[in-house]
Amino acid sequence: MTTSGDLVVVDLRPELEAAYEAFVSTHPAALIHYGLGFRALVSTFLGCTSRHQVALRSDQVVGVLPVMERDGPFGRVLNSLPFYGSHGGVLARDDDARAALCRRWNDMASERDVSAATMVTNPLDDQGALDALVHHQEIEPRIGSISPLHPAMATTDALVRSLRGDVRYDVRRASAAGVEVRVENDALVEVYEAHDAHMRSIGGRAKPWAFFELLGETLRPGADFQVYVGRISGDLAAVLLVLYAYGTAEYFTPATVQAHRSAQPGALLLAEAMADASARGCVRWNWGGSGRGHEGVLRFKRKWGSVDHPYRYLVRVNDQELRSVPPATIVASYPDFFVLPFPASADAGPGDR
Repeated sequence: MTTSGDLVVVDLRPELEAAYEAFVSTHPAALIHYGLGFRALVSTFLGCTSRHQVALRSDQVVGVLPVMERDGPFGRVLNSLPFYGSHGGVLARDDDARAALCRRWNDMASERDVSAATMVTNPLDDQGALDALVHHQEIEPRIGSISPLHPAMATTDALVRSLRGDVRYDVRRASAAGVEVRVENDALVEVYEAHDAHMRSIGGRAKPWAFFELLGETLRPGADFQVYVGRISGDLAAVLLVLYAYGTAEYFTPATVQAHRSAQPGALLLAEAMADASARGCVRWNWGGSGRGHEGVLRFKRKWGSVDHPYRYLVRVNDQELRSVPPATIVASYPDFFVLPFPASADAGPGDR
């Protein structure tokens, strides 16, 4: 526990969970990663320990800090948060609460046997102050890509008219090829299979089936997620998994079947999914983050109306011997946790999305 004047920072306890969720749900920078459903999903899948923190003033929640911890052969590692670029960092009502939560993070990162700690900041919140408040040695820059949504985009035609000519061309091409888009929330197996095939084709690392299976058991179809499926004459052409929370639609797992790539089925899926998100009251579409050497990915997101939102990995390494451990060994020892930056040629960690 950390105290400062009338502020106290405590571990998130069951009796505080309702107040925690209420605070997050009203914070303008909240993302799905702060929610308790996401905590349950990721901590169960990774088998790691949740150490979420809450700042209280007069028994009222005034700030939160999600934290997860994994033990391993080189000591304990803290992330806020792990798993494919999940955002963490502080959500606070005021500067005092933000500072108190950062002090608590610094205390946790200094604990015995903590070999490394990384805070992933929030692209929706101006958290430049965290660089001064959080003890770190290195900064890994990232660019978050977010497209604003509003009610005037609540139909596919209206949304497409708001976008660039090359996007409109791709959507028309998909329609002319006979792509039909439906919501099929029981199609998570097809999402996984298409995603796995795509990642193998580009030499990437796919999310395993166990994650999608757990997602279907932890989150609510139709409310927390939707599966968009595009078919041509009944054959699977493209899939897209979208997650929803706190007014944001998360572009989570897209994949196009190689045999149908020329028909641009993904463009029509995206247009319909973004229009649906507008209709359900979402105010933004979060494309996720991009790191080193991802200019092509950034160009793709920008043509769909995304705006760049820089954020940072604030990295603290206590055990300097970690720097001599092969990257593949670190990844295997702390799966889906960020431990320390690797040289670009050796980056073996998970992607941001």
